[in-house]
Amino acid sequence: MILGLLLLYFIGKRFATLAEDHQKNKWLFAILGALSYYVGSFIGGIFIALIFMASGSLDDLNGLGEIQYTIISLVFGIGTTVGFYQLLKYLWGKNQTRSTDVTLLDEV
Repeated sequence: MILGLLLLYFIGKRFATLAEDHQKNKWLFAILGALSYYVGSFIGGIFIALIFMASGSLDDLNGLGEIQYTIISLVFGIGTTVGFYQLLKYLWGKNQTRSTDVTLLDEV
């Protein structure tokens, strides 16, 4: 439980720092970063259930322990969070270079 809160804290901190660097609302993106972790975990759970249903081995799904479910959801959650972070970083970095080009043209 405490490790999960620490993970959410660091995720929110990274997203807030990124938002601050690009003059965006830091609280909004800190919350969106934490939500991206939960959305990724949820999608990971659905994905694993669909794989087990497609293979026809629902008994194996019931046989997995809590540790395996936690690891699978952790991997999907962190993957989604990293993907969302990189997407925002790319999009905001692209907009930042475009705005500097406009200011350079105005100075000439």
